[in-house]
Amino acid sequence: MYSLNKIIESTGELVSAKVFGKEQNRIFQDNFNSIWEKQRDSKLNIAVIGEFSSGKSTLINTLIHRNLLKTGFMVTTAAPAYLFNGREDYLYICAALADRKGYFIKIWEDGGKTVVEAYKETGPGLYKTLSKDGRSWIEYNEHLQFPEKLEDILAYMTTVEDAVKKMEKIEIFLPRNSLPEKMVIIDTPGVNPGKKDSSEHEMRTRKILEDIADTVLILFPADSVYTQTFEDFLNKNAARFMKHAVLMITMMDRVQEGEREEITEFAREKIKNKFHLKDPFLLSCSAGRAGKDEYWRSKFQKAEEQLMDNLRKKRERILAERTAGLLDNLLQEMNKTVDLKMEEITQKESRLREASVPNLRRTLDESYKEREWKIRAVKKQFKKSLSDDKEAMKVQAVAKVREELAKRKKRLDITKYVQNEKGLNAAVTESSQGMIGRAEYYCDLAGKKTLELKKELDEILIKYYGTIGAEAENEVQGRHAGSDVSVINSLIGNAITDVQKQENKNANSRDKWAAGIGIGVGLIVGGPLLAVGGLFLGIVGGDSLFVESSRTKVLNSFSAALPEIADKIEALLIENVNSAVTEQSNRLAAYKDQLEKRYQSVYDQIVGNIESQKAAVMKEKSEKEEIKEEIRRLKMNLEQWKRSR
Repeated sequence: MYSLNKIIESTGELVSAKVFGKEQNRIFQDNFNSIWEKQRDSKLNIAVIGEFSSGKSTLINTLIHRNLLKTGFMVTTAAPAYLFNGREDYLYICAALADRKGYFIKIWEDGGKTVVEAYKETGPGLYKTLSKDGRSWIEYNEHLQFPEKLEDILAYMTTVEDAVKKMEKIEIFLPRNSLPEKMVIIDTPGVNPGKKDSSEHEMRTRKILEDIADTVLILFPADSVYTQTFEDFLNKNAARFMKHAVLMITMMDRVQEGEREEITEFAREKIKNKFHLKDPFLLSCSAGRAGKDEYWRSKFQKAEEQLMDNLRKKRERILAERTAGLLDNLLQEMNKTVDLKMEEITQKESRLREASVPNLRRTLDESYKEREWKIRAVKKQFKKSLSDDKEAMKVQAVAKVREELAKRKKRLDITKYVQNEKGLNAAVTESSQGMIGRAEYYCDLAGKKTLELKKELDEILIKYYGTIGAEAENEVQGRHAGSDVSVINSLIGNAITDVQKQENKNANSRDKWAAGIGIGVGLIVGGPLLAVGGLFLGIVGGDSLFVESSRTKVLNSFSAALPEIADKIEALLIENVNSAVTEQSNRLAAYKDQLEKRYQSVYDQIVGNIESQKAAVMKEKSEKEEIKEEIRRLKMNLEQWKRSR
């Protein structure tokens, strides 16, 4: 059969294997370290806990045979005090200061006087005296006023809040052999001292239970033997101690003799039921009367013997139970880790089955057909809107030319206007902007529809597998009607050039005709001299006579050219939009094919990942089965050790 030490060592080897996650490994290592330290340190830390005025200080005073701790209904211990067996034949107190690391106050009695000394730790086991007049030092540096007597100083440090805040730890070293060997008693703050201090006192007691205590001595005053608030505190903070706790009903002298047994049984049943204990170790006494009454003295001595005997046997059993608890946690976490991973894989496989598309190509084809008509509808919408733009363009272009011609009063201006291709170009181009803008809008619309429909196709599979489709383009790549403005300008320019040539020809004919008339009239009427005048008058008169006719012919010629220009612009824009729509439709079809390939690739990858994860977990499960078997073996050895004890 394995010894307890060997079982603890083997448990440490399991913990050191670090088979869990980083955080869980750290927790298990910390738990084992506390067991290992407790195995090396043979002290048994016993926390005495109870509610306010439950008799903790009185009981401890009676156990150590000295009225050291302050007692009384109004006294409330606020700072824990640790009572040790000292190495000397006298009692002394050592208090570590909270805000001065390595600084201590030592208090003892010498020749009937209380000595207070301040010193500092300078190294392991090395100390330097700061002041032999510790009272003055503590008053100057910590602003505390220590009383004269040792007991009063201890009461001051443990019950006065200003002093409590200055003390990190208060250790009381009793004269040697005052307590059973290796036993440390911890006087803790009451857990319900009142609303003002309750949370702070409870926190200090909880800290001791979490980090320091090996076992607990729980006190229940006979006149208030069981309260819900104390039960809640024990459930929350001391549940792990209840199996091996020593329970004691104090102040039994305060109840009638005939009620004592009834109170004891009431407390026993309550504790058994509430904490699921088979046979709780329950004692009763009246520590306050033990020094004054022989009956209660004998009762207390009997309870003390049972208490100390029980506590002596606890140390190894506590180590065994802590080790067993750690082994249980290791086994539980081992099962949980593998089970959780297998459950995750099962869920992934289930989601994959639910998400699978039986016939992907047909699904995508149907979705493509449902969406492709939205792009095709762009052409029909454009043709319908373009007819209104075309008629508006003709009216606007003629109106602009008419407005410009109305400003001209001389034939020369009209000729320059006719010859100014940019001017006529501007008239038609500005008027055609509505048509061009409409084409631009529908080309853009076709591209935007493609992006929207790509996303809709994506969503067919995204809802199953996340984002697996290719990302849609950020910019429309279809043909843009605005890029063909130069072609439109060229068409307009050609048409205007034809009008210009015709009007130049008309203007030259009018000039010659007007000059001939002027010369003829001059010769008939007045001879050569007047003929020159007639020529001048003919030119000027020709201008005036034919300016309106020329203006009208320019306008008519321009109006006649407009339908052809408008038709050519319309044809070009329709061709552009048709091309853009076809291109976007083809792009959507290509995207559908791309999506299908992408889906299949991702699907295969997901399946491969799941299979790989499953194989890894199965391997891990096999490896952990060996560790689990070792844990079970150690637990069995531990149970055999417990039975042998």
